[in-house]
Amino acid sequence: FMKVVKILLTALLFSFMASCASTSESGNGGPLNDTEKEFVESLNNYKLTVISSPKNTEVDKPFAAPYVVQVKTVKGAVVPDFSVTVSYPAGKKNAEYVYKTEVLTTNKDGKVSFLPPVYSFTANTKIEFYVTPVAKKKLVIEAVKEKSVKADFKINSKFASKGAILAVWDFDERDKPSNNFFYMNGDLQDLGTTKIGNAPFSDISTLKLTPTELYKKNVEIIGNTYGYLVGGTVKYEKPYEKGDDGFTVYVIGEFWVINMENGEEVYRTTIKKTATDVKYNDAVKKAKRAVSRTFVEEIAEKL
Repeated sequence: FMKVVKILLTALLFSFMASCASTSESGNGGPLNDTEKEFVESLNNYKLTVISSPKNTEVDKPFAAPYVVQVKTVKGAVVPDFSVTVSYPAGKKNAEYVYKTEVLTTNKDGKVSFLPPVYSFTANTKIEFYVTPVAKKKLVIEAVKEKSVKADFKINSKFASKGAILAVWDFDERDKPSNNFFYMNGDLQDLGTTKIGNAPFSDISTLKLTPTELYKKNVEIIGNTYGYLVGGTVKYEKPYEKGDDGFTVYVIGEFWVINMENGEEVYRTTIKKTATDVKYNDAVKKAKRAVSRTFVEEIAEKL
């Protein structure tokens, strides 16, 4: 059976190469020719399985291990010398991932191994493995993708791995500091940050301190247990407005980040967000969450 399958695939690939000119002329659409139909039908004979995946890594640090995928027949026999394509992030453009593909060949155990390169950007997406298609027609690509396997592909920022202590005050509508800006804790956890805590004091007099003074106060209490100190305020930029669509609120967040190892300010930003909802409190939540998420996205890219 295995020899028949390998002969069939080899014949299909050679047939495709011989007819690539006509395939190119037909474009990505149109009906499938006999070779392409046979290929699509043959996909039912195989099953791809992710055997192992590496742990998350971080920017400028290689993955500790490769992704390993195995190909077997539906009856459980391993398939050696089989062509598998991997699609993985190769860059980012306007916050969207740009994917690249590579063609791999299974070994005697029916396995392919893929170790991604070292990355200079963060990522939280998927890596995909599928049978190498014999044509670029839409129906062929859809067929192989339907039977593909995926695995998590995560690259954390250095900020996430080092952790942060937070000294961000959330102000109320009367422009009075009310409590810690708690939205940021959850968003930093989503980024992959496991070491997060609020500054070990709640005295509003700290608002009068400069970032350097606040840094020194934290160092006296907790040292450099956390990689970064995040400070700032989240306020209402102006009074809310009420219209036909509900309440519109305007929120402004001003943040700075200090490296706890040396006291150096490494980032500063101002973020403004507007949100509308029929319920005032929901509009406030939307605007403040947007401020928090935008800040976390920024530092994930910058630090």
